[in-house]
Amino acid sequence: MMKTRSITEVAKSFLDDCIPPDGIVCDFTMGTGHDTLWFSGLVPAGHVYAFDVQVQGAKGVHIRLGVPGRHNVYNALAAYVCATMCGCTPEQCAAGIEAFRGAGRRFEFLGEVNGVTIADDYAHHPTELEATLKAAKAMDYKQVWAVFQPFTYSRTQMLMED
Repeated sequence: MMKTRSITEVAKSFLDDCIPPDGIVCDFTMGTGHDTLWFSGLVPAGHVYAFDVQVQGAKGVHIRLGVPGRHNVYNALAAYVCATMCGCTPEQCAAGIEAFRGAGRRFEFLGEVNGVTIADDYAHHPTELEATLKAAKAMDYKQVWAVFQPFTYSRTQMLMED
């Protein structure tokens, strides 16, 4: 019998680079329903990721993200689950996820100056900073520089150990 894990546990596996070549099966329970979500074939597709996803009993779809970063795979899976629970078809879910190009100030590309790409990210918690820097480092740039502007001195001091 296959061991089942929560969607949060599976997402952490994604973030920790623990994706087996044949994909992952996970169980999740939301509200009163109980289904199985399959996703597999996670591959880098340029600066973004692509993967296959299927909820038990429904047609599977291929999704190519419109935003960079492995952490956005987890965000896309959560959006997929919520959208299917609201009655969207797998094709509608995939189209919506693929059309999403990011929120303002979340790894937002501002332009290029003298061959240097400038991006803005509002990340202020260490885990957000880490996710953004991992995404940037995975994008084939020769160097990645981060300039951190604290929102408040006290918040930065409070989170310093994180």
